[in-house]
Amino acid sequence: MNFRDFMTSTTQKLRSLLKSAERPLDVQIPRNPTPTDIERLVAELLDDDKCERAEAILDGIGTKASTALEKAALDPAFHLPCYDRRGPSPLQQIMYLLEKHAPSARFETAVKLIESAEDNARKIAASIIGESGRLDAIPLIERLLNDPDGFVRSSVWFGVREVIDKRPDFRAALYPLYLGQCRQEWTGTLNDAPSNLLNLDEARALADLAGESYLSPDNPVLNRVLEALAVCKAPVPETRIRQLLSWSKPHLNGENPYPHHYIVASCLVLLAKMAGKKAEPEIREWVDCRYEEIQTAVGDALCFLAGLTDPLDFLWRRVEAVGVEELTPSQGVVYFAEVFQAEVCDGGLSQFFGNSSGRYVSETLEALRTLGHPEALAALETAVAEIGPTATRRDRDTRLAPFADRYEELQEKFEAVESKFYKSKGHYELRLRLYMIDHATDFGSN
Repeated sequence: MNFRDFMTSTTQKLRSLLKSAERPLDVQIPRNPTPTDIERLVAELLDDDKCERAEAILDGIGTKASTALEKAALDPAFHLPCYDRRGPSPLQQIMYLLEKHAPSARFETAVKLIESAEDNARKIAASIIGESGRLDAIPLIERLLNDPDGFVRSSVWFGVREVIDKRPDFRAALYPLYLGQCRQEWTGTLNDAPSNLLNLDEARALADLAGESYLSPDNPVLNRVLEALAVCKAPVPETRIRQLLSWSKPHLNGENPYPHHYIVASCLVLLAKMAGKKAEPEIREWVDCRYEEIQTAVGDALCFLAGLTDPLDFLWRRVEAVGVEELTPSQGVVYFAEVFQAEVCDGGLSQFFGNSSGRYVSETLEALRTLGHPEALAALETAVAEIGPTATRRDRDTRLAPFADRYEELQEKFEAVESKFYKSKGHYELRLRLYMIDHATDFGSN
């Protein structure tokens, strides 16, 4: 990776994926394009160098290009994903154009794509059919929710979530389909059906998911059900929580602890909700557990017991309201520590320095010292020492100047300390939460 690539942020790349109705390209739209002209332009959607311009011209041609676009959408050559392309895939471009100029044809084309051998095509179809909001699409959605590829199943929700608030009848019809998924594994990805179900009808889902059928060791996605219930602090019977804790605990020492560390984590949060303060000693027994998910859950459970229902959300709303400069000292510690973790875990120390977070290197160093997390502090101190005196400069160009000629070298220097930090992430999350408990009044204590 060269320096220019490094400087391209995730946000910039995401923006390039979004399709806008405005076309800044300087293209000339033919007044009377022939079918051959249109077919040539459609074929150019497969060419990484020509696809953006071809789409802009086809957009200008409008409905006249619809027939050729529908035909191309069913061509397997257009179904393959383009992981190296900065923008959307050819099939995504086609469906965008059909949405704009032939929306009914777009839906009918999506229905036909369910038969594609390529999961990429079926994922696109799933999202489009999901967002149709049509009751006659329910059988199609049921089929897609049972697709052999888990990503196809999850793609249905990307469409569904756009319309369920406007279509209560559609929302109600979806409920039994998603409930039926709450005991199924999704190949290749995590099963989001329990959380989707709660979004469809929270009161009904809480009653269903808290039942023995779903809170059972023989449920292959028990961990996902518990995680969804823990997020909304659902009223799960205390006896059931303790039974699941007792069942999972011995498995943590096995060769493959998954999904038991997730089960224990969710049970600890739910136990805090249901048992209250009397559960605190039991929850604290897990403080030194080696699993990141459990350490984080211990912190969340103790926060709940301390009257902090969502301290990080409270902090982000505070930042939005008054800005970073107006945070209290303890809020500043958590803010800079959280941003540091988010940047480093997403793209390493280089990303931390390259993004706006790098303006606050000195403040972040002080926050990590206050937090008392040695691996995090060592990572940032090492990076500052390797970069040199410009590392703490607020000006981005000055701060990043050493990367221009030493990017690969610095990456190698960072790897060891980054690795140690990643391995200590659970303890880091716990330390953050314990710190917020110690300064509860600054984090929304009720």
